[in-house]
Amino acid sequence: FNKNSGTALLTVDQRRFYDLRSRLIIMQPNRFPPRPTASPFRCFLFDLILSQNWKSFNILLLLINSGTLAIRWTQGDPDTIIVMGISIACNCIFLVQTAIKMTALSPSGFFQSHRNAFEFALGVMGLSYIVLFAAGMSSSGNRQAWEHARQVGIANVMLRFISLTGKGETMKMLMLTVVQTIVKSSYIILCLLVFVLTYALIGNVLFSNVKYGEALGRHANFETPANALVMMIRIITGEDWNRLMRDVMVHAPDCIADEDCGSAPAIVFYFCSFYVMVVFIFLNPFLCCWRTFRCSIHRMRMLCSAKRISGCSRLNGTW
Repeated sequence: FNKNSGTALLTVDQRRFYDLRSRLIIMQPNRFPPRPTASPFRCFLFDLILSQNWKSFNILLLLINSGTLAIRWTQGDPDTIIVMGISIACNCIFLVQTAIKMTALSPSGFFQSHRNAFEFALGVMGLSYIVLFAAGMSSSGNRQAWEHARQVGIANVMLRFISLTGKGETMKMLMLTVVQTIVKSSYIILCLLVFVLTYALIGNVLFSNVKYGEALGRHANFETPANALVMMIRIITGEDWNRLMRDVMVHAPDCIADEDCGSAPAIVFYFCSFYVMVVFIFLNPFLCCWRTFRCSIHRMRMLCSAKRISGCSRLNGTW
């Protein structure tokens, strides 16, 4: 690789510059506006939203809001009314937090960050959830309005929980690594999907009529292409694929010949070849790519914190 790319002929300083340039591609520009100095009130709010107590309270509020999904939301259930009330209270606090951040950062500075724009969209969604809940609980409300409120509320809670990934530096680094890995490994992922789909169609043709067994049943079978695709994904996770293989290998007198029996040699080759190809050939390059980006981002953070490169953070802020 070094000979083909030409880096083998570089000096130590040139190698460091080449490595730094490749790491800067992974760095993200600073989309946070500077601290306002004209208004003392905005300065106070700016310091508030950057404090550790604000972040801890926000994470606690997100966890409480996500915990409301522990109970099934059913119309007329007293427990459902309580958890939906807790969710509405959390959404009201989220709206207040959005208003505080917008005041501290100004509207233009607030929308510089994609994460803030996402939180603003969630705030609008939460406001519509509150309106629909009030309409469903009113005397003139109907079941359809309550059902819409339930669907919007559940979607809002789930999206709020997803926003938790951007609250900490470690989580942001992890999500950035995952996104970069998916982008760079798109060709591997596409080949994996084609490979899995091909094996799913083959399994649907060969094993759709096999008799049910201990692992092969109504929810796990090859009767339709969709079920076969789900089975292939299940095999990738390693969930009882050997038991499933033994069930598909059923033969007479435990089954009716030429109707619901399997073929042992073909089945062993089918399952073993698929598992070996996926686990040891397709997944390893993907994990290697993920590890490479993980190490690069970690080295980038360590590099930015080193005193020998004092302009790195200034470069990030200027960018």
